[in-house]
Formats: sequence, structure tokens, C-alpha cells
Amino acid sequence: ALNALGEPGRLPAVMTGAHSVHARKERPARKTGFLRRNCPRWARKKIFSFSAVALWGMYGIVVSQLYVLGYYMFSYGPTPAPWHYYMIFVMDLPLLIPLVQCWRLKHSGRAGCAFWVMYSWVLSLKTLILYVDVLTSEQLTARNFFGPKMLQFFWGVTAILYTFLMFRSSKQIFGRMDATVELDHLFHTDMTWHVILDYLDMSFLLMYKRDGQYIANQVVDQFSEQVDLIRIGIGLNIFLGVFFHSVSFPRVEITYQQDGDKLMIMRVETDKSGILQNAAAAAEVDQEALELEQRELLYKQSMEMVLARKRSSLVSIFFVDMPAAAVRSYVAYLTQVAEAPFSTDPFVAKNLVSLVLQAIKLRQVQAAEFETAQKLERLDQKKRERQGLFSAE
Repeated sequence: ALNALGEPGRLPAVMTGAHSVHARKERPARKTGFLRRNCPRWARKKIFSFSAVALWGMYGIVVSQLYVLGYYMFSYGPTPAPWHYYMIFVMDLPLLIPLVQCWRLKHSGRAGCAFWVMYSWVLSLKTLILYVDVLTSEQLTARNFFGPKMLQFFWGVTAILYTFLMFRSSKQIFGRMDATVELDHLFHTDMTWHVILDYLDMSFLLMYKRDGQYIANQVVDQFSEQVDLIRIGIGLNIFLGVFFHSVSFPRVEITYQQDGDKLMIMRVETDKSGILQNAAAAAEVDQEALELEQRELLYKQSMEMVLARKRSSLVSIFFVDMPAAAVRSYVAYLTQVAEAPFSTDPFVAKNLVSLVLQAIKLRQVQAAEFETAQKLERLDQKKRERQGLFSAE
């Protein structure tokens, strides 16, 4: 095709009525990745997808953490092992029920919430034993492969486990796993980041039980009574932080199901026989009432997300950042008085910044809670008006 200057240009247009259709060049074949070329569809979905990797990561973390923390308790704890050591591992057995239920992606929100609550309670008890019995053991040295740093690492992978749980729960909460700009999804992601930082923060606090780690030996020698009180406070701080962060997971009361071209929202308890399956069944239902019910379920789940973010902020402020900042500041003061070499704890900056951010986020969450409550109130008023009209007829 030549333009007016006799140079190659656009292909001539073919006029069809009022439309002009340009001849199209053949597009090159679409490039496919290695997995798409060499793996069947079921393998890409069940093994190599992000949700599958998160699932296998969850199972791997739970099993490895169960084994490693148990090894520390029975190897470096008192001999013979007390009876409550065995009781704690018996308490791990109920965790298998929601953990197995997380296999199905559409149930991963509700099962993940149940698992996280029970897991946090059990982990808080294990943390108390590790802090009191294991970290004070003289046999636990840095020369061992399973030393203090390895204990800190395997305790800190709880943050990764929480990330996987929250990622998979988004399918049941939002009906999709990719990120959106909705307020609920932003709260969901923001809460995940803050809980991750809190667990990493508490993993560093565990090392305050060891002499010479973040508390210099000179400080321990000169201020032994104050150091004992500091360590008691840190142990209580970590125990309460882990225990109450169990509420940092939204409860899920809805699920999604594809109904033709629509994505229907329903309560988890709804029997499948009562779900609209096709357009013919949907035509027999009052569409306005159905829309109001869908909106009510969506608003209630949104309120639960807002409340979960609010609970998470309160736990972070009062059980993690505020006491941790006070402890680290007091240790820095004692270190200066003792004229000992100062070992910088990087999370002291996190505590100070997080206190400000959590306070700001708390105000935003309160505003979102008020707005969602107003939406539910207006929706309830509209439903009462409709019931009044039907009663009058």
C-alpha cells in the first residue's frame, strides 16, 4: 500500500455502508510460558498457581514449626519434660480440622479464621514455655545449628503463615483473589502488613531473654533487678500480643457462587438446594428483594472487615508497639547509664512510627464503621417500607 507520496503507508480501507474496515495484518502467534506449554491445566491450577503455592506453604510451615518448636522444648527444656509439654502438643490436634478444610478455596476464609484463632492460642502457650524454659538454657548456644537464631526464625515464620491464610481467604470474602481498590480490600491488605510487622517485632523481643544480645552484660550486672522486671514484662507482652492477635482475622459469613452471568452472594449456611441455579428460577423471585438481601450480606461482611481492622489496630497499639517502645527506651537508658556498648534494635523505629500510623488508621476505621452502619440502617428502613407496602396490599 502506497500513500500519496508513493511511500508505504496504511492499507486501503474497504467501505461497507457507513463503516470503513481496514485490512488487518496477521498477528504473530502468542508467546506462551514454560508451564503453559509443558504442564496440563490441572497441574497449573492445583500445584503451580499462587493459591496452590500458598496452600502448600501453609502446610509446610505448620508441620515444620510443630516439629522444630517441639524439638527445642524437649531438647533444651527441663528433664524430664513436664506434663504440660505433652498437653500442648495434644492441643495441636484440633488444628488439623480447619487446616484440612482450607484445602477448598471457597471455604478458606471461614476455615482460615477458625484455624488462626486456635493456632494463636496454642502458639501463645508455646511461646511462654520457650521464653521461660528454653531461652534460659545454658545448652542453647550460637554454636549449635538449632541455636537461638534458628528458634527466632522458626517462630517468626508465623508471619508468612498469616500472609498465606489472608491471601487465600480473599476468595471467599471478595469473590476474587486479585487486588481491587475497594475499601474492604485495602483494609484487608493493610491489616496483613501490620500483623506481619508485629510478629517480626515480637520475634526480636524474644532475644531480650538472652544476655548480651540486646541487653549488654554490663547492664545485667549493674541493674539485675530492673533487667528481671524488664524480661518479665517482655514475656507477658509477647504472650498477650500473640494471644490477642487471634482477632486480627475477619470472620466470614458469606460465600460466592456463579449463577449464569451473575456472581451471587449468599450466607455460608445456605443449603445448595435453596440457591438460585438458573435464570428460570431467578425469574420467579422478587428481584428487588433479592438485590436488597445481596446488598445486606455485602454490607455485613464489610462491617466485619472494618471491625477486624479495628481490633487489629487496638491489639497492635496496646499489646505490641506501646509496651515494646517503652521497654526498648528503658533498655537504651540503662545502657547509657552503665556506659555499655549499645546494641541497636532496628524495631524501635517501627514501634514509634507504627503508633502514629495505627492511631491514624484507627480514626479511618471508625469513620468507615460509622458509614457502613448508616448504610445498613438505610437498607433496613427500605426493607421495612417494602414490608409495609405488601401488608397494605
